[in-house]
Amino acid sequence: MKHNNIRIKKTATLTPVTQHDLYIVCALDAEARPLINHFKLKRLPQHSAWPVYQNPQGVRLIVSGMGKSHSAAACAYLFASTGGETGHGILLNIGLCGHAEHERGHLLMADKVIDYHSGQSWYPALVIRPQCGYTHLFSFEQPQTSYPAAGMIDMEASGFYSSAIRLTSAELAHCIKVVSDNKRQSSSDLNPALASELISRQMPSIIEIIQQLEKTQARLPTPWNRQVFDTLCAEHRCSVSQQHQLKRLLLRWQALGGAATVMDALAPCKSMQDLLRQLETELHQQSLGLSIN
Repeated sequence: MKHNNIRIKKTATLTPVTQHDLYIVCALDAEARPLINHFKLKRLPQHSAWPVYQNPQGVRLIVSGMGKSHSAAACAYLFASTGGETGHGILLNIGLCGHAEHERGHLLMADKVIDYHSGQSWYPALVIRPQCGYTHLFSFEQPQTSYPAAGMIDMEASGFYSSAIRLTSAELAHCIKVVSDNKRQSSSDLNPALASELISRQMPSIIEIIQQLEKTQARLPTPWNRQVFDTLCAEHRCSVSQQHQLKRLLLRWQALGGAATVMDALAPCKSMQDLLRQLETELHQQSLGLSIN
């Protein structure tokens, strides 16, 4: 499928969302175009690795290209290059998928993301109840025509989710897909205009899902203690990857009620690697304590 610019008429019935901390990964420009138009996103010229779009309201979108590795890398790049704060952003993979039974144009969310090749799986936290419903989503290395899995199939979701879950909580990382082909209707007639139209028809439901996720986002605790984070980073040399891991662990620490004593627990650590290992150990012990009680 070629990356062509397709103009889609705006849907007048959509209710605009005014406040966002939202990151969207689409494989193809045709899939992204309805979202770009709805949120009035402008391309950022300084990004050459992938097409990146943003608006003043905090919606960011990247067109990753097809494949799991592209989706994983683009998700991380979008988050890091546009100032994402680990632990609290909404990260979405929106695009097309195949499904053996569901009709073309049907909207679905993933309740389990499976890498079909490796068998690794991830479980998004099902905190909302979309009208479209949930089902499993299997990611393959190559396009499929025989629908070998009982659920949605695509080529990006497992790559996306493996990155997204490192950057935010499971409540806020999700895959939203529109069925493009099934056993009765192949993808042979799928072109950029039709791909955009399939996404465009489901924009009201997609916006409703985003609004529900933003309500969930508002109920979550403050993502992490900035002063603690800055202090630990100043005391220990750390990579960007370690910074993301530290933020994620501090969020878990705070959620378990241990924020007041984190510096005492980590005081003996001599390096960022030791610190992250100790923080993982402390969190594991706290989790065991909660399960025993």
